[in-house]
Amino acid sequence: MLSTLEKLAEQLKPHLYLWVALTVAIPRLVFLAVQPERSLSGNAPAMLAIADNLLAGEGFRDDSGAPDGHFSPVYVGLLAASRAVTRHSLVLVKLAHIVFDILTAVLLATLLARLVPTVVIVLFALAYAFHPLALYYANNINEECLLTLTVTISFVAVYRAFEKPSPNRLILAG
Repeated sequence: MLSTLEKLAEQLKPHLYLWVALTVAIPRLVFLAVQPERSLSGNAPAMLAIADNLLAGEGFRDDSGAPDGHFSPVYVGLLAASRAVTRHSLVLVKLAHIVFDILTAVLLATLLARLVPTVVIVLFALAYAFHPLALYYANNINEECLLTLTVTISFVAVYRAFEKPSPNRLILAG
């Protein structure tokens, strides 16, 4: 079994990052196609209310009109931009979540490529693609996909700065 998987991994190696991206994208796109307007639970109503208030020119205020300091202005800004383009559809922001997850997986795969055999990257891509929590977050209104991407970018930047120290890499990592 392992030798078969290793052969497959070697065949995928020339286009490994494309394969990782597609492996992560396909299950998320299927989930989105099945339930495009899903997940108005948890913090989603509050974040959407702030986005709507931003669009209405009322500022960063929650659904009761009080100023909000709890949610990330970057993510709520993404919600506001999405709602400005699509009105009340959540599909555009969920597509952004899928892009964030793809970028996260590809960044981690580039890091793994320096450390482990290709077969491990293939297994990582499959595990990440079908991880239930990652699938859930990609089709939900929450900040986790963006947070995961930014943490991954930071981690990769720090790793590269220590791997090959240079002033630019250390500044980027810092």
